Amino acid sequence: MREKWILLLQSGRMAQAQELCRSLGVRLDVSEAVMQHTILSKADFRDAVLRKIDLTGADIDGANFKGADLRGAILRRADLSDTRLVGADLRGATLEDGYLLNTVFHHADLRNADFQKATICGAQFDGAAVTGATFGRAIYNSDTRWPDGFDHRNCGAIGPGANLPGADLVRAELEQEDLRDANLQGADLTGARMEGVTLIDANLMGAVLKNIDLEGADLQGADLRSADLTGAALAGAFLHDVNLSGAILVGSRLSGASLERALLRGAHLQVTQLDGAALRDADLQDAHLAEALLQGAALFRARFAGADLTDANLQEASLYGAHFTNATLRGANLTSADLTDADFSGADLRGANLTCAIGHGVRFAGADLRGAILSGGHFHGADLSGADLRDAIMTDIIFEDAEYRPASDDPALSITRFPEGFLPNAHGMRVRG
Repeated sequence: MREKWILLLQSGRMAQAQELCRSLGVRLDVSEAVMQHTILSKADFRDAVLRKIDLTGADIDGANFKGADLRGAILRRADLSDTRLVGADLRGATLEDGYLLNTVFHHADLRNADFQKATICGAQFDGAAVTGATFGRAIYNSDTRWPDGFDHRNCGAIGPGANLPGADLVRAELEQEDLRDANLQGADLTGARMEGVTLIDANLMGAVLKNIDLEGADLQGADLRSADLTGAALAGAFLHDVNLSGAILVGSRLSGASLERALLRGAHLQVTQLDGAALRDADLQDAHLAEALLQGAALFRARFAGADLTDANLQEASLYGAHFTNATLRGANLTSADLTDADFSGADLRGANLTCAIGHGVRFAGADLRGAILSGGHFHGADLSGADLRDAIMTDIIFEDAEYRPASDDPALSITRFPEGFLPNAHGMRVRG
């Protein structure tokens, strides 16, 4: 009889199997049956005996296991979404890597069950017994309902508010998941797939995120101090108010990312792609940006004091009101960039290319512009007091109302030095008072 039941189930004739049981007045019993990858969608297993049954990879979505005996059952990688397991006995069952979206476990016995790496978003564990159950790397969300008194934040599962300091999450599949407020300090997420993940206000301080995919992710307000994001993909990511001080982002891809008000002090951004990124009011003091790509980036009021932008590409970038005091921009490309009201006081711009740059009200006080190219630039009202422009190329340049400081007997005054033969007054410049 047992073999006949199994054949009926394997062929999808669940109703016939149940009718046979009713006619015989017995419970359906297919314990220890091997039914891997069987399609049992919406099947009726109420009160069935399924001890140690092997349903690996089976499609059981929408099925009803109310009161069923599934002790020791193997449900690894099975699809149990929308399945009802009310009052079922799953002691010692294996649900590892299972898909349990909206699965109902009301008052089920889940003692010593294995939920590792399972997706339990929206699952309902109300009244379930979970003593000894393991949830390591299981994925839950804000709709998951846990038994009263169960500390899900510290059970090893991944989701909103999870406490996972130092966790091993190498190559974890976390696309589109909600990890807001999670504590992932020092966690290893190398190579993890996290496109579109939500990490709002998450703690990722010192975390290892090498070569991670975070494209389009939301990390607003996250703490990434000293995190290692070498080679990370962050194109289009939301990083408003994020703290990346001291973080390593060498070779990472942040094209089009939004980093408004981000804190990047001392961050390592060498050879990083930031083209088209928004860094309004961001703090990049003492950051390392050598050879970084910032073409077309919005850097309004950003602070780069003491930063290293050697050979960086800022072509057509908007630097309105940005601060580059004492920054190093040797060999930087600022072609057609908007430098309106930017401050480059004391900056090293030797050999920089400012061809056709717009710099109304820009400050170059005390800046080193030796060998720089300023041809075709518009620097109306610029402050060039104490700037060194020797050997600079300045053809077709507009310096109307720009201020400079001529030679003086006062050693305290730093004079402006021009290329040989350049006549400042002939270009509409005036002496700084």
